[in-house]
Amino acid sequence: MAKETPVGISKISMTFEIDSDANNDVLEKLLKQTERYCVILQTLKSPPEIESRLQRTIQS
Repeated sequence: MAKETPVGISKISMTFEIDSDANNDVLEKLLKQTERYCVILQTLKSPPEIESRLQRTIQS
């Protein structure tokens, strides 16, 4: 792979298909609550500190 090739994700899109008679205000509230309590979304919006380590195993 070329060094110029970007690594990682540049865009994430979520679509929710809802079969409901609820009005738009109720559906908007549902979307907001879904975003608020989605662990993956919240982690992506406020990423945790990441630490990488290399540990050598000594073989006998």
